[in-house]
Amino acid sequence: MTSSSPLHRRQALTLFAKGTACASLGLASPFVHAQEIRRVRYVLALPLMSAIVSNQTSIPQALGYYEQERVRVEPVLAGAAGTTGAVQLVATGDRDIGSGSYTPMLARAAQGQDMGLTCFYQQVRRFAPEIAVLTDHPARSIKDLRTKLIGVTTLATESVNVTRFVARDAGMDVDNDLHFIAVGAGAQAGQALRSRQIDAYAAPRSQIEQIGAALGLSLRLLPQPQKLRELFSVCLFARRDFLKTQRATAVGIGRAVAKGTLFMLTNPEAAIRLHWKTYPEQMPQGVAPEKALADALRVLHVQLEGLRFQDHENTDRFGMFRPEAVAALLDVFGWSGKVQHPGQYFSNELIAEINDFDRNKVIAEARNFKLS
Repeated sequence: MTSSSPLHRRQALTLFAKGTACASLGLASPFVHAQEIRRVRYVLALPLMSAIVSNQTSIPQALGYYEQERVRVEPVLAGAAGTTGAVQLVATGDRDIGSGSYTPMLARAAQGQDMGLTCFYQQVRRFAPEIAVLTDHPARSIKDLRTKLIGVTTLATESVNVTRFVARDAGMDVDNDLHFIAVGAGAQAGQALRSRQIDAYAAPRSQIEQIGAALGLSLRLLPQPQKLRELFSVCLFARRDFLKTQRATAVGIGRAVAKGTLFMLTNPEAAIRLHWKTYPEQMPQGVAPEKALADALRVLHVQLEGLRFQDHENTDRFGMFRPEAVAALLDVFGWSGKVQHPGQYFSNELIAEINDFDRNKVIAEARNFKLS
């Protein structure tokens, strides 16, 4: 309500007075608290919920990181629509903030179409997609997959683009030598590998590890070009008008995710246990608790390798985009010279505010965490 009538001003002063009185007694005012909490419609570009995103879901929710920023996050999964679906939901205003890859918006930008979105926080600092085969498969490089079927979660996933780059770098004819098929994720993808319906599976390494853990498959990763180490992956993105009018909300989301990431890096086991408590349906059934935890840790450690700061980055600021990394991704995806003003799509404007929190406090909380 934006009215400035005397009545509304008196009501506001009354609420302020009540809030001050409560604060002096060490209590939270339910009136002020209710007014301050901002609802954020959040979409994860994932087919399935997983502990690998606990830094955005269970950790900040359960430990109050979102509440401290006066936001209430309502996460949904993009499902089979993947990153393309998540980007579209945010672009149309159906969701406020998305967590996923930049590829759909940059692909459109390369064609001269601006979706009005900006990535404001870099999450995965190392590009995750890999190409996996069964250990006994004869393929030793991407060249050995010429005309073979390569499974992906969806045909819109960034794994397709990365695989095409790897093939192009190896001198292959990507339009004729590569054949992709959508096989989903998790057990569905694992069964496709096990039954030899596909020869390889291209996906984030954490998803590949999940397949191996769930189905007991022995998988091997094919080598990739050194240049891919510069690439980053998942970002937080929003409409530019949202970032302008709801700046504090965007900063709060980024800061809570940064805290959740630091907690998860410090104590992975606590992150998994907390995730299972928040989402009990995520805990594996029919598996010994020790094995379930060991399998989950194996998958999570792969995700953590992408979330932690890389040796060559020379930065420790959560969410920061490096110009060298942006230049590398434009080259790898063939967007150099086509995407005008890349800074419009990757912004560090909020990074200083997002990193304004006590890291030692979060680290201590993670190290001393006990699940009640």
